[in-house]
Amino acid sequence: MHKSKLLIVGSFPSSDKKIYGGIAKSCKILLESETFLKYEIDTIDSSQTNPAPIIIIRIISAFKRIVNLFYKLTFTKPKLIIIFCSDGASAVEKGLMILISKLYNIPSLIFPRAGNLINQINNSKLFLNIIKFMFKRADIFLCQGNSWANFAEKKLRLDNEKIKIIDNWTATDDLIQIGEKREINSNKGTIKILFVGWLEKEKGVEE
Repeated sequence: MHKSKLLIVGSFPSSDKKIYGGIAKSCKILLESETFLKYEIDTIDSSQTNPAPIIIIRIISAFKRIVNLFYKLTFTKPKLIIIFCSDGASAVEKGLMILISKLYNIPSLIFPRAGNLINQINNSKLFLNIIKFMFKRADIFLCQGNSWANFAEKKLRLDNEKIKIIDNWTATDDLIQIGEKREINSNKGTIKILFVGWLEKEKGVEE
């Protein structure tokens, strides 16, 4: 049976990379899911180390990804492209990918995964106009909750039918079982909180 071709732009780091973000986990689970076994999957890796490399390295890496996208859209000819994006330069680069996909008449789904992108858009009218122009060209805007959906509709002025809420699939059954088995002692006076993530302002550490 012939499988439809699907291109995913996301975090697919090589095995020798020791540090990568949460999008990598999401992409890994996505590729291993039964739903996506029905497709012939091709990928473009846009993962980035932390701390981020100097700007010239980032520009070169982005240029290589854009060239790779042109190549895959020309010769692989996917039926659909799913694009994960972070904030800042990542959002602009992925917005450009949306426009390129539009040139090839290939439907695109944009999936922002950084809450800081909302702050950046709210703090800069120029950035708002750039992201709004690019993201409006996507066929579907994927978001992980109502706050993102409201933001896409009211701030980015996207058509409601384009906005789709997708629950976070990284909460796999084995992780949920850990929560179900834990014992909660209400008599303990001290509540201990564990923070998992990069220690940077954008992760909400200060809050």
